[in-house]
Amino acid sequence: MKLKRYFRIAAILIAVNVLSLSLIAKPSFASTYCAGVVGDKELYFFAGTEIGEGEYEEFSYSGLTYGLLDTFELGICWTLADSDDVLESPVFDGKVNFSLDDESATAIAVGFDNLSGDSDKNGVAIPYVVYTQDFGGIRGHAGYTFERDNEAIFFVLDGDVGDTCLGADWAQINEGSDWESSVSIWYPLEFIDESCALYSYYTFSSDSDENGSLTIEIEYTIS
Repeated sequence: MKLKRYFRIAAILIAVNVLSLSLIAKPSFASTYCAGVVGDKELYFFAGTEIGEGEYEEFSYSGLTYGLLDTFELGICWTLADSDDVLESPVFDGKVNFSLDDESATAIAVGFDNLSGDSDKNGVAIPYVVYTQDFGGIRGHAGYTFERDNEAIFFVLDGDVGDTCLGADWAQINEGSDWESSVSIWYPLEFIDESCALYSYYTFSSDSDENGSLTIEIEYTIS
């Protein structure tokens, strides 16, 4: 659809051309489900597209994440509806970080994901708790989500290879009967702007009836 294509192009152009005052930070993968938060008064813009088949439908999205405090962040995300070419109701997320050891970056976070005013379309809100440990270039994360009728554990590993960050994660789905996994890459796009980065991941399920999906996202630090 033409409108969807124009939306994707506009989102990428906005991400590339917004004036930035600071450098983008290298993220932890499955960034919602790690204990890290963005810095105080830092604002991040992101826009991306998921391409998939079967249970993984194609859609585009954009959003913002803002650090209200050093230990507290809030985010908002919109997706583009496939059927009517209109913006669906936004979903919100938030996280509070409790540092246990600043030197080793050990921390616990409590947060929520997928909170919206239309749970019939967007699904129910997902509270969670997560523990993060930095082992010196390699970070491990483990946590538990309290999604209604689908409580689950998840594990994440990510590490630095030069300026690139590689990651993998595993999470229970279908009431714990299957696992969903992702492999991820984050790469700075310094040839465009030193505040711009590419984040991409491929997601697949242990359920043989479900196909995988590829997500490509542009991230940009606004302030």
